[in-house]
Amino acid sequence: MKITPDIEREILHAVRTVYKKSGEYEIVIARTVISLEIMENPREYPALKRYNLSERRKWITMVCDRHFEAFSTNWRNGAWMITRRCLHE
Repeated sequence: MKITPDIEREILHAVRTVYKKSGEYEIVIARTVISLEIMENPREYPALKRYNLSERRKWITMVCDRHFEAFSTNWRNGAWMITRRCLHE
């Protein structure tokens, strides 16, 4: 299961969108919130909309683990600490 650059870019875009909507400096974002953003706005995420939910969950987890500090590693719903600083790194 390979993550293409397009998929990674779209997941990071979804994280940024959720972060901006929060209006906070530091938030914890759960995998379900990221997945919901993708499902509610499929036109913004064309590389992800053709895959099933199970695939997207795996990819969201893999990408967020690479880029953000894990807040919870619960197998049902991972969560990551997101700050403005880590979005720009």
